[in-house]
Amino acid sequence: MIVDRQGRRFRNLRVSLTAACNYACSYCVPDGKRLVAAQDELTAEALTRGVAYLIETAGIERLRITGGE
Repeated sequence: MIVDRQGRRFRNLRVSLTAACNYACSYCVPDGKRLVAAQDELTAEALTRGVAYLIETAGIERLRITGGE
């Protein structure tokens, strides 16, 4: 379980699949700058393992997937 300083439990996880997006909205890409180079992004396998681990060990109840629109 992941808890913040006020003792609130984190139940939600937001995962951005990629920073490579044709829209480049200010919500995801402040100042129009790419935050992560393509070669530094996680593979699908590594991302899947990481999310599964957090769901199993940290008590994540809700998963929101974004990115790459």
